[in-house]
Amino acid sequence: MIGMIFQQCMEDMRNEAFTIRILAVQALCSLLLSLESVNDFKGFQFLLPQMFNVFRDCTTQNHFVAANECLDSFIEIAGYQASFFRPELPSIINLMSQILTSKAVENSCKQLSLEFILTLAEE
Repeated sequence: MIGMIFQQCMEDMRNEAFTIRILAVQALCSLLLSLESVNDFKGFQFLLPQMFNVFRDCTTQNHFVAANECLDSFIEIAGYQASFFRPELPSIINLMSQILTSKAVENSCKQLSLEFILTLAEE
């Protein structure tokens, strides 16, 4: 039930809803960090594409502060439960590679993208 609410918020493509989409990702990440069981995490894996779509939109719309906040949360989750990202790992690596090679993306975002990949690899 709660996953569906997050999904609706992250998929709202109206211009004025961009902030809501970012806040939904941040709230979901906070919720994930409070979970204890691997099975609890699995119940939210269907939201991975939406989470990374919001992150991608942050970078393409030059909202690098929000993109960095998303990456910080992703890194924290990866350090806690890296297996959460496994179903979308190829897409995630592809997206992070695009971020790393883009001339339009700020260096801080590139650095956090690399840190995220390394955190996933270490865990």
